[in-house]
Amino acid sequence: MTAIDGSTFDLFDDLGLGADRDGAARAALTRRFAVFVTAGALLVGGAVAARAAIEAGPAPAELVAPASLVGVLGQPQRAADVLVEEPATAAVDPATTRFLGETAAGRHFVAQSTAGLVCLVTVPVGDVADVGCADPVAAAVLVEGQFARSEAVTVRLVPDGTVPEPDGVAAWQRVGANLWAHPGVALGS
Repeated sequence: MTAIDGSTFDLFDDLGLGADRDGAARAALTRRFAVFVTAGALLVGGAVAARAAIEAGPAPAELVAPASLVGVLGQPQRAADVLVEEPATAAVDPATTRFLGETAAGRHFVAQSTAGLVCLVTVPVGDVADVGCADPVAAAVLVEGQFARSEAVTVRLVPDGTVPEPDGVAAWQRVGANLWAHPGVALGS
């Protein structure tokens, strides 16, 4: 922050705006003018800095290796982890799929996309897979999926050691490693 001292006012005196033979009245006017100009400059500078900060937005989250968020991605793939390839899963790296569990919505897998995103793949019985992906960043919820098959189900893929916060309707139930489900009301068969 800039401090105003006597030398600031001397600058204005050199411009011929300072004290002359009238003395104190002219000096007071010069000081007021200097304070006004300085305050205006600080105000404009602050507004420019605030606008730049708003336009820049928050700093982007740091991308990390998906296996550092979901440990099962670092484990060897088992036979149960392998997905049948279909058009919906074309963007998923087949070597990275790992089975997490099953709900009324279907079988759920975690995987990495070919672009390095972390993905939640849901394969309902007799239907095409549903794939949701997100940047691999540290967050309370990595990917969330909502399904309305025979029963409304919301599933969340979360980082290792994370438990979803209750949302006031019903508690989240752990389905498997990194997978939690929030069953809704039955929709009928």
